[in-house]
Amino acid sequence: MPIKVGDTTVVLSEVLFVPENEIVSFEVDAGEEGGRLPVKILITNDVTNSIEDEKADPIFVIEYETSKTTTPAVGDDIICAVMKFHNFNKTYGQTIQVPQVVAVVGGTRQITFLASVYKFGKITKIELQFMMGAIK
Repeated sequence: MPIKVGDTTVVLSEVLFVPENEIVSFEVDAGEEGGRLPVKILITNDVTNSIEDEKADPIFVIEYETSKTTTPAVGDDIICAVMKFHNFNKTYGQTIQVPQVVAVVGGTRQITFLASVYKFGKITKIELQFMMGAIK
């Protein structure tokens, strides 16, 4: 039975441990209309001193490798969604608190994303969840 969060369906939920300077790659199931959405996660930091890391402001950005310049849609348009977590350095974690739209599927549905990110020395723990629901 699918897991529902509000009016969305969870399509992927994972916990990952990522060593320093590694790139995470995977695919999200976008249903029959969308096929598979390739995703990469990059984790970067301004400084390497742990005291300074704790002070740096976190920045989250989604960029796209696409075949078009319009709003990205799953299928022929998106080659890969690249999610960048910059300065997510808190041992206690930092969370994307509002679902972020990653892609549109079939013009009527969207894939959204939530995450919590924790930094433990040279390892980053990412708890991530992708959901599919109607465009809001």
